[in-house]
Amino acid sequence: MTQAEGISISGELVKNLKDKRFIVGASPCYKEIDDLKNAGQKVRRLIVAVVIYENRAVMDYYPNKKSIKTMVNLYGAEMDNWVGKMFEWKAVEQDFLGMTKWVAYVKDAKIDIPQDAKI
Repeated sequence: MTQAEGISISGELVKNLKDKRFIVGASPCYKEIDDLKNAGQKVRRLIVAVVIYENRAVMDYYPNKKSIKTMVNLYGAEMDNWVGKMFEWKAVEQDFLGMTKWVAYVKDAKIDIPQDAKI
């Protein structure tokens, strides 16, 4: 089975998940991407490959600064230590560039992976 690539987590997607848990599936990395606020400019963003626990879909997650701080507080600044760890999102409605949209944040809580998990 081959999964689609290039799909990333959105606050809207997280809002619609019944089970908002996810597992970091590979070492996070930084990449230059287009800046949503400034056309033609690039920004350096963290990309985390995650496995959504509810449906086992593998997707890219571009965490915001608050979520990065939460992940660092939970498991340290060495991002390789995040691989195989379970986290949980919360979806919050907020203003972004003059529009109201859903934003995903990582909850500040360590979560044990269930013994019967098949990832």
